[in-house]
Amino acid sequence: MTAPTVRSDRRARPGRAGRRGRTGVLLVLVVGIGAWALAGALPAAAHAVLVDTSPRQGATSESSPDQVVLRFDEPVTVLDGSLVVSDLRGERWDLETVTTTDGGHTVSVDLPPDLPDGRYLASWRLLSLDTHVTGGSIDFTVGTGHAVPGADVSGPGTPRSTSETSILGSLARGLVAVGMSLLAGVALTLLVVGRGLAAGLATSSAARRLEVAGLALLVVGTGAGLTSQVAGLSGPGPTSLLDARAWAGVLMSSWPWLLVRTATLLGWAGLWTWQARAGRGPRTGLDGLGGLDGLGGLDGLDGTRSHERLATVALAVTLAASIAAGGHAGAEPDPWLTITVTTAHVLAAGIWVGGLTLLVTHLRGPWRTRLVAALPAWSSLALLTVGVLVATGTLQAVRALGPLAALWSTGYGHVLLAKILVVIGLLLLANTARTSVRGTRHAGSVLRLHRSVLGETALVAVVLALSAVLAASAPGRTTYSPPWSETVQLGPVVAALSIEETRSGPQVFRVALRGPRSTEVLPDSLDLTVMNPEHGIGPLPVVLRRDYAAGADDVPTTVYVSEPTVVPAPGTWDIEVLVTLDDVTAYSATVAYTAW
Repeated sequence: MTAPTVRSDRRARPGRAGRRGRTGVLLVLVVGIGAWALAGALPAAAHAVLVDTSPRQGATSESSPDQVVLRFDEPVTVLDGSLVVSDLRGERWDLETVTTTDGGHTVSVDLPPDLPDGRYLASWRLLSLDTHVTGGSIDFTVGTGHAVPGADVSGPGTPRSTSETSILGSLARGLVAVGMSLLAGVALTLLVVGRGLAAGLATSSAARRLEVAGLALLVVGTGAGLTSQVAGLSGPGPTSLLDARAWAGVLMSSWPWLLVRTATLLGWAGLWTWQARAGRGPRTGLDGLGGLDGLGGLDGLDGTRSHERLATVALAVTLAASIAAGGHAGAEPDPWLTITVTTAHVLAAGIWVGGLTLLVTHLRGPWRTRLVAALPAWSSLALLTVGVLVATGTLQAVRALGPLAALWSTGYGHVLLAKILVVIGLLLLANTARTSVRGTRHAGSVLRLHRSVLGETALVAVVLALSAVLAASAPGRTTYSPPWSETVQLGPVVAALSIEETRSGPQVFRVALRGPRSTEVLPDSLDLTVMNPEHGIGPLPVVLRRDYAAGADDVPTTVYVSEPTVVPAPGTWDIEVLVTLDDVTAYSATVAYTAW
C-alpha cells in the first residue's frame, strides 16, 4: 500500500503544536477523571446484598438472643467492631469479636446472656468482595422496649450508602481507568501503528511521557482506592486512616489483584530501564523520525524487538486482569469467566482511549506527516477494539442487568440505557472518522480528522462518567424487585394478594378480603404459607396481622399485612392461602409468583 502524502499549506509551529498536544492530554485527564469523580458524588449502592438476619428486623423476643447473625449473598471482610449492637442510650452490648463463617457469607457477633428488656440497634460496616464498603442496620426488641430514635425500621436490614468515601473511591477508579489507557492503551497502539513511516514513534519522548503519566496515575489511583476502603471500613474521621486493623483487613482482601498489579507496574518500569540501557529509550525532538536503517530480522520496524513486544502485550493483559479482578467481576459466581470477559473489555477500552489520546497529541505536531501514514492501521485496530467492546459490553450488561424489564425499572438500567445511546453516537462518529481516513491527504483533511478525534474523546469521557455511575451502583439483577398482585376466589370471599417487592429475601405479603354484596369479611382465621416445590423448600409460615387503617373505600375490606418473611431463593414460589370463616367452613387456594 502506498502511503498517502500530506501537503502542508503552512509551516509547522512546534511550540504551538506542543501546546495543543498538552491541551489534548489535559482534556482526556481532566474530563475523564472529573466526570468519574462527579459520578462518585452520587449515592453509592451496596454490592454485598443482605439475605437474612437473626434476629429479624423489628422482631420482638421474650428471651435474650445469643448473637446477632447477618447473611450476605457474597463473602465480606470484617473487623472487630464491624458489627455493633447498642441500646437506646448508645451503650454497646455486643462482645466485640466479630466472626465469619460459610466462606465469609455469614457474619455474627455474640451477645451477653440475659440482655435487659429494651430495644436494640445492630449496625455494621463491611467490605464486600468487589471492594465496596457497605453499611446498614436492623433493630430488635427484647421483652417490652421502646423505639430507637432514628433507627431504620423500613425493612429487614436496609443497607445505607457510605457517601463520605464515595467521591474518593470513584476518583480512584477514574485515575486507574485513565492510567490504564495512557500506559497499556498507548503502548499497545504503538505496537500496531508505530511501523513503516511511523517507526520511531514508540521511542519518542512525547509517547513515553504519556506512558509514564499512565503509570503514575495507576499508582496514585490504586493507593487512593485502598485509602477509600480503609476510611469506609473504619468509620468517619481523619484518624480512621491510621487504623492498622482496617489496613490489614483491606490488604488481606485485596492482596491477589494488588500483588499482580504491583508486579505488573514494576515489570513495566523494568522494561523501560532495560530499553534505555540497550539504547532504545525515548528520544527527544525529531530524533525518532529517522532511525529506519538497520532494522530487520526479529526487530520490529519501530525498533522494538519481538521479545519486547511480547513483554508489552503480557504486561498489558496482566494489568487489565488486575483491574477486572478488583471490581464487580471478582464477586461473580463464576469469577474466571467474568474476569476474562472484563479483562478483554478493559483492554479494548484502554486501546481505544489510548489510541485517541495518541492521535490528539500527535496529529497536530511534528509527527503529523508520519502518523497520517499509520492511520489505516489505527482504523483497523479501532474497528477491532470496538467489536470487542460491543461483544463484551453486551455480555456484561446481560449478566449484570438481569431481566430485560430491569432496563427501564431500575437505576442501573437507566444509566446503562444512557450509556448505550452515547456509545451508539460514539460509534457513528468513529465510523465517520474511519471513512475520512481514506481521504486524509492534505492539511485541511488532517485538521478535520483532528476535530473528529477530539469529538470522539469528549464522548469517551461521557462514557467514562456513565461507567463510573454503573461501577458505583448495584447491578440491576440485584435490585430488580417488581411488585406482584393476584386475586383469588375463596368461596364467597375474594382475596387480593400482593407483594410490594418480590426480590428474594425479606418480603411483606398483603391480603385484602372482600365479601359478597359489599359485606365485611371477619374470618375466624387467615393462614398463609409459601413453598418452592422445585427446590423442596417449605412450606414456610407467614405471620399475618390485621391492618385496621386500610380498607377505607366503598366496599368494606379486611386487610392483613405480614411480618417480613424471608423467601430464601429466587424462582417460582407457591402461595397457599386458607381462610376459615367458622367452625365448619373453610376455603383454600394456591397461586404462584416469581421471586427475583
